Amino acid sequence: MVLEAGEIRQIGRPSEIVDSPANPFVAKFLSDAALVPGVLDSHGFHADDLPLMVPRARLSGELPAAESALPGQLAVTPAHVSFTESESPRAAGVHGELEQPAEGAEVISSLYGRHAHSVEADWCGRRLRGETRTWQPQPGARVGVDVVGGFFFAR
Repeated sequence: MVLEAGEIRQIGRPSEIVDSPANPFVAKFLSDAALVPGVLDSHGFHADDLPLMVPRARLSGELPAAESALPGQLAVTPAHVSFTESESPRAAGVHGELEQPAEGAEVISSLYGRHAHSVEADWCGRRLRGETRTWQPQPGARVGVDVVGGFFFAR
């Protein structure tokens, strides 16, 4: 059970809640999600303050038919983010797409892990958490950002 200010926000097994959060608060509280404001249209989610577009096929949550732009938030959990040694994103259509050129993210912290390194980075003023598997970036390094999905919540 997840409570916010004494009110029940979601009930379920921990794995169900993490895999299908009911609202942005639950996603942020349990998964340390970054909440990104933007709009959903027929192509996908377009962030307001990041040069990011995530195709509809990569979004989770109840996605209404979007004949016009629907304001909402994308909850981007660490499972939806990976960092690359290059500042450029991967191929468009496979992962999140940059709508305009942007510099990579700056690494804030990088914690060693046996199978993956937990990384927190600042990308255009927004903190994202994710991981790297084959290398460990150092704080201050510039890295590329791959956003592979997220949970969409209409406002």
